Amino acid sequence: SAVARVATRTEVFSYDLPGVSCSAPGNQPTTGGNLVSLTGRNFGTQAYSMASRISGNHATADSNVNGGTACESNTWSSATSILCKAPRGLLFGYGFIATVGVRAKTLSDAFSYDAPVIYGNFLGNGPTSGGSVVTVKGQSYGWLDMTTKLRYGGTACDSTRWLSTTALLCTIPEGNSIMKSVTVSVHFLRTTLSRAFSYDRMVLEMAYIQTSNMATSLNASNVIIIGDNFGADPLIASSMMVHVGGSACEMSRWISTTTVFCKQTNGVGSTYQIV
Repeated sequence: SAVARVATRTEVFSYDLPGVSCSAPGNQPTTGGNLVSLTGRNFGTQAYSMASRISGNHATADSNVNGGTACESNTWSSATSILCKAPRGLLFGYGFIATVGVRAKTLSDAFSYDAPVIYGNFLGNGPTSGGSVVTVKGQSYGWLDMTTKLRYGGTACDSTRWLSTTALLCTIPEGNSIMKSVTVSVHFLRTTLSRAFSYDRMVLEMAYIQTSNMATSLNASNVIIIGDNFGADPLIASSMMVHVGGSACEMSRWISTTTVFCKQTNGVGSTYQIV
């Protein structure tokens, strides 16, 4: 008689891990939806339980809007190619994780979402008192309000309202000066459009005095200047200086965006220029 004997040794053989060598294209709009081709090896000879994900980057791994997000769909093409329909997201420096069965491999720093861009500012100028509402057009402002902020010349808008991934609304803050830049911040990303906005220039309409004779007087004359765009913030307007006939007023005091007070020095003459 013959006796068959069998012996087994475990864990002596493995199939190669999947590997991801490159992805194309390397960036996508924040709304996602475009296809990304992942090239690598050992993706299987057919569509097993294959999947791919966008991994978190070092700055956003704990964010609930970035990283660790499965592709909207995965299509197996061959043992060396997978198609991923990119999910929506923000920021940059993401990797791809390819999973075949229970085995996974990561390609680091392979993928980024488009940074925000400003195309235009649909209000080129406004009053120094602020309050005007302007639409700022661009792209990649996020698929919802991602703590999006707008600034004009370094000053935050009185309010910022997200309309869409391509449009924001800003209530212009008080200010002065010309050729202000417009800055959009979306999460950690920032973009600036230079020389995009100017506050209206000051306008002098008339001036009158509170004494009967401005030519010579033992007491200085009080001059009231009427106009527009003298500023709406008393702190900013406190630096305002008025000159009458080339001489600075003894005291200049801002009253409102349309009125300034000047305590004029003594002098002679009949016609003066106010600056």
